[in-house]
Amino acid sequence: MELLTENPITDIHILEEPGRYYPIACLGTIIGKTDIDNQGISGLELLYNEQLAGTATTAHIEKDARSGRYYFNKKTITQGSAGLPLHLTIDSTLQFLAYQELQETIEKLQAKEGAIIIMDP
Repeated sequence: MELLTENPITDIHILEEPGRYYPIACLGTIIGKTDIDNQGISGLELLYNEQLAGTATTAHIEKDARSGRYYFNKKTITQGSAGLPLHLTIDSTLQFLAYQELQETIEKLQAKEGAIIIMDP
């Protein structure tokens, strides 16, 4: 990344786009996922998409018609806002152990898929 950001070529510009970070991989089935536009398409991502997404910023960016290069003379039309965080009370250790047990059982039984319900953890 430093090679790009410190490059003296004026035609290279870095655009920052919002993204969601998932620190615990085994919670993926509960948390869900987003599409390329960062919209929730499954799990809690879909259920709480409006809260998590916030609102978009709209900007006017000028482009040189002769060379097709972006000069990024940028003017904000509508200022967006960040989404609100979602705080979960999932026991990540229990979720990890259940996920591992499920994977082992699926392989052992040569099943296509499986599910676990933890009652009275």
